[in-house]
Amino acid sequence: MKNEDSAVDGALYGLEGWIRCFEKSRLAGVVRGVRVTDPDAIKARPEILHQACRRGNSI
Repeated sequence: MKNEDSAVDGALYGLEGWIRCFEKSRLAGVVRGVRVTDPDAIKARPEILHQACRRGNSI
């Protein structure tokens, strides 16, 4: 389960609960960077960075 997208569901659920405490806040999207556990590991997963850029630009 550690390498599956669903591995972050628990953390995401908690974050959504915290966000609901702020009237004008919302979760605009989620980029699931599973298998990125070390600072340089993201370099091997450029598709995650591109997805994050696209989502950020669309907000």
